Amino acid sequence: MAQTKSTIENGTDKDTLADSASRIAETAKEYVADHVADAQDAGKKALDAGRDSVTAAHQTFGDAVRRNPTTAILGAVGLGVLLGLALRKNP
Repeated sequence: MAQTKSTIENGTDKDTLADSASRIAETAKEYVADHVADAQDAGKKALDAGRDSVTAAHQTFGDAVRRNPTTAILGAVGLGVLLGLALRKNP
């Protein structure tokens, strides 16, 4: 144990240890940065795909309402009645 203590107290070994720790920290930083970038790219792709799906659904719904406005209005009224019945309070 005495030998280890004297080795660590030596300035050269401390510098070597500090350099090693610095290199490990830098490697870890690069690794994390790469993986964060990959996660950001995956998130952006998922967001774009979701946005495209919502846009397509909005377009489809709008087209259906334009083709059948009476059916759309009756459907909205029916949905409103069902929600009203489901949410009303019974004394």
